[in-house]
Amino acid sequence: MDEIDVVSLPDDKTIREEQIIAMLKYTAIYDALHNDTISVHEALKRASMKKYIHPATGKEYSFSIRTLYRYFKSYKSFKMEGLKRNTHKNKGRPKVIPIDLCEKIFSLKLQLPIRSARKIITLLELAGEVEKGLLKERTVSRLLKDNGYTRKTLRQVKQHYKKIHVDKIYDLFVSDIKEFWIKDEHDNSHKIYLFIIIDYYSRRIMHAQFYSDGILLRLEDCFKKAIVKFGLCSKFYVDNGSVYIANNFKFACASIGIKLIYASAYWPQGKGAVERFIRTCNEDFLAELRINPIRDIGKLNEALFGWIEGEYHKSPHEGLDGLTPLKAWENSLRTGITSKYVPPIELANAFYHHIERKVDTYGVVSFETNTYEVDVALIGEKVLVRYDPLDLRALYIYYKNKFVCVAKPIDLTREQHSQYRNVKKNYEFEPKINIDYPRLMAEHHQRMIQNISDELMKGNHRMTFDTADLQENYAAEKDEGELARPGFTVQEKEGDMTKKEYFDVMIDFLNQKTLTYHQKELLHQYHKDFKIFSKTLFEKTLDNLKIRFPDAKDNLLFYLNAIKLALDEG
Repeated sequence: MDEIDVVSLPDDKTIREEQIIAMLKYTAIYDALHNDTISVHEALKRASMKKYIHPATGKEYSFSIRTLYRYFKSYKSFKMEGLKRNTHKNKGRPKVIPIDLCEKIFSLKLQLPIRSARKIITLLELAGEVEKGLLKERTVSRLLKDNGYTRKTLRQVKQHYKKIHVDKIYDLFVSDIKEFWIKDEHDNSHKIYLFIIIDYYSRRIMHAQFYSDGILLRLEDCFKKAIVKFGLCSKFYVDNGSVYIANNFKFACASIGIKLIYASAYWPQGKGAVERFIRTCNEDFLAELRINPIRDIGKLNEALFGWIEGEYHKSPHEGLDGLTPLKAWENSLRTGITSKYVPPIELANAFYHHIERKVDTYGVVSFETNTYEVDVALIGEKVLVRYDPLDLRALYIYYKNKFVCVAKPIDLTREQHSQYRNVKKNYEFEPKINIDYPRLMAEHHQRMIQNISDELMKGNHRMTFDTADLQENYAAEKDEGELARPGFTVQEKEGDMTKKEYFDVMIDFLNQKTLTYHQKELLHQYHKDFKIFSKTLFEKTLDNLKIRFPDAKDNLLFYLNAIKLALDEG
């Protein structure tokens, strides 16, 4: 056949199959419609001698003169719609199966999607709905498939999702973890984990950091740094990963007043904001590392922080109508929003892991094969033990939600929790720009405690005493068998508080009319350390504590213990 007798259309993937067939028919009758130099019959006769090629499948079509006359008449009456294939109104409904029987077949399939066509036929035959042998398995299978009643489609549960909407910063933080690979100096590949916490309203990164593993301690570290830098959020949106559903993490968030919200399983669209950041990080930051790789995780984190602060936070964001994350954050702050920070002690306590233990008859608790000495007043009581999994040299004992004492190790055979025995506190992985925040906060806290202790010491030294009865006082002190605190002379013992004055000050500070027996026992131990100070000076110290530490009232014994240690070291 000559080349002129083959007609093909350009392959346009934007049009549907029915439109392609209609165009083939239109091409065949084109001359009959628009060529006035020849008759319609002649044009259609020439068209019937040609082959028409389907642009997508390559299939050849040919049309008889009679068929072309029918196409010509349809086009004259209905234009292009007349050239499209007609869809039968009963498509998918076999003629041999009545409509009501089809509905029963669909109903049985909906009732239990795993039912096969053979099983449905058997059920209908047993129920007397159809004569045996009338329905064929192949016919019923085709009927179900054509109407969308397949096992796959019926198992897909349609669920309605609502778009997240927040009005200001701090309303919602979103977090996710992404795995990456890094090569060391010996070209060995190691998996690393990028922990990300982002403010949903402004898309600003609260904290993001690479870690060598993806355990709970890394999530806690990342979240604490975000809180120390920017403050608390109202809600925290996370997925259902093992670190996010850990009981210790739930307890920590509840302790500082953060509501945890879990995303729907297998629905990453719920975390679109953080997923978009990961994509940007891949395309803009990590892509450059393929050319100039960084083989040290500490340097990688420094580069990440530099990119976040220098590029990401200053780049326009489509989700913010062209604003940069930094600008959106600042605009929200100008509306009067204030950051809510947490005292260092409260933050540290919140993220300590916890477990219940019973104090034995010797005033000892056992934990992770170690034994610790606690206050004898707790013998026989169940106490809450809070601890740092990477440092078991000290346990913090709580009784009835109040801090009691620091448990002293008797037999320390294990310094790290067995669950994290292979985890090391390797600060080389953490760049200087990152560890400065918690370190500086801890130093600031220690400085305030030291200042209070120094004021107490200096104030006591400034007191004037009567030296007339120096020898008598010395003899009395010797008879009592008590030793003055280093740095204080017997002369200064003249300013001692009486036990009644000491307890009066404590009752007034705690705003309680009476103290429990347990509280009296604990406060009695501190009386020996603080009775050398005057009542006025001690009251001033407690007032300073109340001003500088909002949680001083709830954790008074903790702070008194810290002051005592500072005095001992001084």
